[in-house]
Amino acid sequence: MIHEAMAWGIPVVALLGVKYGRYHNLAAVFKGAVLESELENLEDTIECAFSNMDRMNQCAVKYGEDVLKSSDKIAKIICIRAKQN
Repeated sequence: MIHEAMAWGIPVVALLGVKYGRYHNLAAVFKGAVLESELENLEDTIECAFSNMDRMNQCAVKYGEDVLKSSDKIAKIICIRAKQN
């Protein structure tokens, strides 16, 4: 759901330790648009997100277009590679 949020330009707070670590380090991938938090720090992280909502929203919007175009780009790369074989 993080990619869907980025596509809409919505900032995200990702809870660590769920989905078998699937969402770990996304704050580094989507700098400024995603905050990560352990359960015990969740309230502080959400407060930080609300305090920085305007900046986080700008960052999320920046990544949105790239996320929307990514599946087409991946499909094109696979298609080109498949034709080489």
